[in-house]
Amino acid sequence: MDQCRKKGKPVVVSMGDVAASGGYYIASGSDRIFANPGTLTGSIGVIMHLLNWQETEKKLGIQPVVIKSGLFKDIGSADRPMTPEEKTLLQSIIMDSYDQFVCAVAQGRKMDKEEVKKLADGRIYTGRQALKVKLVDELGGYDEALSALQKTARDKFKLDKDLPVDDGASSLNLFSNFFQSSSSSRLSRENGLLKGIIPDFLNSSFNKQPLWIMQ
Repeated sequence: MDQCRKKGKPVVVSMGDVAASGGYYIASGSDRIFANPGTLTGSIGVIMHLLNWQETEKKLGIQPVVIKSGLFKDIGSADRPMTPEEKTLLQSIIMDSYDQFVCAVAQGRKMDKEEVKKLADGRIYTGRQALKVKLVDELGGYDEALSALQKTARDKFKLDKDLPVDDGASSLNLFSNFFQSSSSSRLSRENGLLKGIIPDFLNSSFNKQPLWIMQ
């Protein structure tokens, strides 16, 4: 996305049901963000979740044996409690990653870093809430985002008409042609063959968005 913007190509994001944490990280680098009123977004933050099942191992008679080259090589091990030094080290990694996240949002959204920090405590927002705090630009779905992108492209590149949009049909036709040309013609005629073979998340018509956006 950053490379597209550097080359002068406009980037508009359409958020679906959920675009939080890493999803919002990516979206924040675009020129414009559209979210549905009920979209769950935000969740600006970093988390590391670890387990300690030492007591369970004791009950089962399991005795882990660790041979390591350095003090922190088995950091985060579930076989023992975490040491204060390990927690300090991991906390520093979390906070550095968090700072990168905040800086990326601040840069992408053209907001002050301290302003972003006030919103970046890990909480999620609905699309309507996100609009109020400037995390998104407009409320709307894919059609509205596409319309805005087409207008931006027309204005920016002095175009007389909209750019063609790949709705994914050509990609699906590649699969269809393959099966039609196969020796098993019966399979190619069965209803729902492609739906049964191609997962829904790869079916652009299911998601109502171009296949290239999903890749």
